[in-house]
Amino acid sequence: MQLLANYRSPVVSALGQRLTQFSADFAAKQSVLKDKGNITLRVSDIYNTLQFNFNAYGPGFESLARNKRESRIVYLGFTYRFGNAGDTPRSKRKDEQPDDAGGRGCE
Repeated sequence: MQLLANYRSPVVSALGQRLTQFSADFAAKQSVLKDKGNITLRVSDIYNTLQFNFNAYGPGFESLARNKRESRIVYLGFTYRFGNAGDTPRSKRKDEQPDDAGGRGCE
């Protein structure tokens, strides 16, 4: 399982202030089918808090922009491993190596 939290503090600029941003994601993975497959579940923005807000101000004006999009999304995935991908190729036998690589000299 995995939990990811992202926090951005307010930032003041010459034209205003970007307000606080916060979101959290959650993911879990489960092995299935004798470890040949995985089921993955991920939920983005689990608290539905991700917003992009900005206050702009200057002489004679003030503006507040609030932007909220549909950010809570559920992803479900399945992977399956075919064959023996975990096996490593066989190493060469000692008698298949050249004579000088095996440390043997002339007799």
